[in-house]
Amino acid sequence: MLTARQESLLSGFSYQIFNTANQGIAAVRWPLHPQAKNARLKVHSEDSPLGNIEIDFKGKSYPISFEYLSRDWNNDIRFSLYDGENLLALAEVIKSAKRLKNVEIRVLYPFVGEIIRGRALLGIRYEVEVKGNIVGVVAEPKRISFKRELMIDLPDSITPTVQLFFFFLVCNDAFR
Repeated sequence: MLTARQESLLSGFSYQIFNTANQGIAAVRWPLHPQAKNARLKVHSEDSPLGNIEIDFKGKSYPISFEYLSRDWNNDIRFSLYDGENLLALAEVIKSAKRLKNVEIRVLYPFVGEIIRGRALLGIRYEVEVKGNIVGVVAEPKRISFKRELMIDLPDSITPTVQLFFFFLVCNDAFR
């Protein structure tokens, strides 16, 4: 089990990740202006790292790229996690045409599944589901806090970098 803690109250999209021994092992950071691979308006140059979403795990950087699948009021987005040229994980966030309905977060790789918003009182809870079975959760253990803290409780068969990718997808849906 991993714990993600917001770095500061004013830094809503920067998290430190801790293991069960409370040792810092990773960080997940969103830039101020993330840039899609197929963005029409480029805020950053093609070779600039300023628009990259990144997972820093044990001193190594794993970029998360994204691209728009549709251009509408609600954009569908595909997120990809890489280790160099190797694809580690792939997910699509599909928005509903009905504005009140939650989005669908579909995991396409390294397995086929979904990340589903569960029921939680005053907090967030997302369940990772594979073939109809819940295999883990990403949830807030405390109902009220000044800085966000989430627990990432996923099986060891899912690599830590992919677990952090799922954490990113949860935060991107819940807090963005």
